[in-house]
Amino acid sequence: MLPLDPRPNFPVLGRITYTHELPADRRPPSRYGGAVPPRIGRIRLANVKTLQLEAGEQAIYIGRGRAPNGMEHAHLGNPFRVSDGYAQGEAAAAYLDHLRRQVRAHGPERATILELARRLAAGDQLVICCFCSPGPCHGEHVLAAIQGYARQRGWTGR
Repeated sequence: MLPLDPRPNFPVLGRITYTHELPADRRPPSRYGGAVPPRIGRIRLANVKTLQLEAGEQAIYIGRGRAPNGMEHAHLGNPFRVSDGYAQGEAAAAYLDHLRRQVRAHGPERATILELARRLAAGDQLVICCFCSPGPCHGEHVLAAIQGYARQRGWTGR
């Protein structure tokens, strides 16, 4: 026969006990210090031509030229063109160094990335759009930068 556990309010074996069901003195510490967890948005990369927005999503164009279909323009276009002799993957890879230099120099790209990270943290559902996605695209670096700034500043964008 198993000995009884002397602790009061011990959960019954065989049943899942959720944290909120435990007495306050037995609950594990909250990740948020007892505060309500922050409301986090979602961000994804999509192709302009095949874009299908879900309810509540905001399309943001990150390519060169005018934003199509009335999309918001983020002015994060890749200056390295495939027509200038770059392969598509090379142009996307070259953009990473360009973006890093612009961010370190506190250029307009940094302000745009920070603003998008703030919007993500505020719960906005963002879709960054370019014509080359899902192939090699500079949008992958833009997406990583937005998520990186969100994490660095204490936001946890998915």
